[in-house]
Amino acid sequence: MAEFYRVAKIKSQGIPDHIGEITDMIRTNKDKVKIAFKISMPKPNTPPNSLFNRSTGGFEAVVPLLPAFRFAHEPVRRENAARFVGREAELATLVERIIFSEGGSFLVTGYRGVGKTSFVNQVVRRLAESMLWAAPLLGDTEILEVQLNIARPLEPKELMHHIIRRLYDGLMEKGLFSRLSAALREELLVAYQRTSFNLARKSGETSEKSFGIGEASIGAEKIKAALKTSFLYKRSRSQNLEMTFMGYDDKAAEFDIIRLARQLSEGYEEELTWLERQIKKLRGVPLTRRRLKIVFVFDELDKLEEFTAVTNGKAKPVIDEMLSVLKNLFTTSGISFIFVAGKDLQERWLEDLGRGDSVYESVFCYDKYLACMWADANNICDGFVDWDKLKRQATTTTPQPAATSSSDTVTLSRNGGAPLVYEDFKKYLAFKGRGIPRRIIRGFNEYVQWNGKQPQLAFTRQDVRRMRFYASLQDVLVQHERRLFGKITEEILNTQQDKSRLGIYYLLDWILRRGEMEFTALDVISASQQLSAKIAPTEEVAPEMIRDLIDILLEGEYLIAVGNEQDQVQIGDVSAQKEPRYKLTPRRLAELRGLAGVFEAEAAALKSEPAIAQKIGPYKIVASVGKGGMGEVYRAWDEKNNRLVAVKVMAANLASDPLAAARFKREAQVLSALQHSGITRFYELGEDTGRPFLVMEFLEGVNLGALLAQHGKLASTVATAIAKATADILRYVHGQGIVRNDVKPGNILLSSAGRIYLLDFGIAREALQSEQSITSTGVIVGTPYYMSPEQAAGKPLDARSDIYSFGVVLYEMVTGLRPFAGESAVETIMAHLQKPATPPSQLVQLSTELEALIMKCLEKSPEQRFQTMAEVAQVLALAPES
Repeated sequence: MAEFYRVAKIKSQGIPDHIGEITDMIRTNKDKVKIAFKISMPKPNTPPNSLFNRSTGGFEAVVPLLPAFRFAHEPVRRENAARFVGREAELATLVERIIFSEGGSFLVTGYRGVGKTSFVNQVVRRLAESMLWAAPLLGDTEILEVQLNIARPLEPKELMHHIIRRLYDGLMEKGLFSRLSAALREELLVAYQRTSFNLARKSGETSEKSFGIGEASIGAEKIKAALKTSFLYKRSRSQNLEMTFMGYDDKAAEFDIIRLARQLSEGYEEELTWLERQIKKLRGVPLTRRRLKIVFVFDELDKLEEFTAVTNGKAKPVIDEMLSVLKNLFTTSGISFIFVAGKDLQERWLEDLGRGDSVYESVFCYDKYLACMWADANNICDGFVDWDKLKRQATTTTPQPAATSSSDTVTLSRNGGAPLVYEDFKKYLAFKGRGIPRRIIRGFNEYVQWNGKQPQLAFTRQDVRRMRFYASLQDVLVQHERRLFGKITEEILNTQQDKSRLGIYYLLDWILRRGEMEFTALDVISASQQLSAKIAPTEEVAPEMIRDLIDILLEGEYLIAVGNEQDQVQIGDVSAQKEPRYKLTPRRLAELRGLAGVFEAEAAALKSEPAIAQKIGPYKIVASVGKGGMGEVYRAWDEKNNRLVAVKVMAANLASDPLAAARFKREAQVLSALQHSGITRFYELGEDTGRPFLVMEFLEGVNLGALLAQHGKLASTVATAIAKATADILRYVHGQGIVRNDVKPGNILLSSAGRIYLLDFGIAREALQSEQSITSTGVIVGTPYYMSPEQAAGKPLDARSDIYSFGVVLYEMVTGLRPFAGESAVETIMAHLQKPATPPSQLVQLSTELEALIMKCLEKSPEQRFQTMAEVAQVLALAPES
């Protein structure tokens, strides 16, 4: 048998070109010819192995999760019991109470996100599972759960109509309705029919779905179907049909609910077919009564908190009114009502109990406050981790020593350090989650991604630093929890504990947001009063709790006490007791820079609030240079003249002070009048958003204060060189009739070019002008460490006041110590007025000439000092150190 193939390709006829070609294949076998046509189609795109192939190379640590992991964005449903953790004791107690009771109302409260709905879902699940076990005690019993989410206030009659409808729907959905006796079915249908008519009449032109009962809403189509069913069923019963259209007032509805619920809960004989009865009879199975345990869940009750009702001219919460009017219904036997509400309702119950006539106590037979899950971050997270794979990863790679703080270099080699990172991650979630499962899960989800078909937690180096910072802060709080929360007494377990803990965490957020800004304990107390009443500490406990928190943060080196800042200008009553001031330590501040939180709502809050905008007038801010008592100095770019400038902006807290504004304007006038190589050139006085600013020449260099802070005392030759240049500048200033009034190391600049400059003329003024004209007794304007006795006393000043301050600076340069330094501004000022300075020769080696010059500058009486800076310069030039 001979075979041959001849293949000819021709373009497809009538088929789009992109489909392919038609090939005619002719196969000959003896006298038979077969012709086959084949359409060659383009090969479909090969599906990718995964839509989520990711490289782990850019991550510092990766923690594998179980393949079954799924994001959770809703309360834990009954069928997802494995995801529900904790609260076993509370769960068992409530289930036990419902099983072995004939009904009543149960209240479940807690903070939002704490898992109230998830908890109630598991209560219903456990009830259903327990019925088989309880059968010998309760008989043949089945759970019927009905849920109503109340999103707005409902009239009592309206609420009862919805209860009847949801009861009917629940029986239908579970297939129980058809098993009821004919009489009971008829009564339920009549009640359902009457609610349908009343709801339709009430809604008028609107559909029933506008009734606002959340997930339990019954659409108009469902009502029509129910009406049709009921009408067909009742067509042969004219008397019942007439009843259907009767008005259904609240008393009638309440009576029907109670009567029907009792019949269902006390037991009913199932309607069986003749065959079913015969089979039971043959098997010797007695005909038993079947019982229903009806559980109504009213969720989202806290949404009613914002509504009030007026009764007898008095406004009262809608929920209180509802409980009062429907008290008989909610306390009847036959139905268990579970009310799910927020912390507000629990607080109102406690308040109501205190008045001695509590509707809550008379309605609710049991209440359960669900505490925040402070110690359950591990339980919530650990069930998702693929521990076998994580252990294999840890054994195949060796982690290098971990850094001790988030500012250190992170050296966890991939991926052996993942277990350590994961432990920090859970502490981080504990801090951020604040015992609220919803927040913990949301934070967990933020770091989950799929790599192929493998879900995993993936952390960058910045993530690891962030977690380490907050993990250490969480450790500090846990370590001191007895100190912070151990003194609380409470009527209901954990309610005040949760309130205090949440308040502490949110106050910590406030402290971290301060950035470089200083604050006092009173500032924190004031911030606590701005918190929600649900978490704000009471006025009685707030001061002690906040001071304990500050002490703990000081011990943990998160805060430093700023002190009285006697090296800065003070404008105020120094005789008053000053509240201690605090700020974040430089190390912690560095750790916080750029660490926007994983929770998107906190991204802006965690960054330090900027002290000023990116531009001041026409000047573009480059960086902050320094901060003093009168304002802050910035390096800025003058776009018009293409040069760097220094912009001094008045402190925000002084912007509304007319006296401070006058001093600021006077500084501009003084600077514009002074022309000296040792004084910065003045360019402009302006105003931006109500805050005045000065624009001056920008000088690169270091101020003398920073130099002394770094090196302590200076070599006597260096000290005298700086002193000679400073004396020359002061001699010029005094020659212009100006008293500097604030000669101190922070205002003396050593430029990068080797020149000495005198800065900041904020409180300079004309000689012999008394500061008393613009201040009151006890109020100082000056820097306590460096002010003259007459300046401290508010007397008229002249050049000799600056000579005294010059002597203090020279003393500090030579010895490394200030001649007068008390623990407070008051003590320092009193030392200036009364105590003699310790001779420098008792502290360091220096010439008698230089010591005599310093001591003469420091005389208490201006008459005993040098009278001019020219005299000072002349004597200084003769000292051996010069």
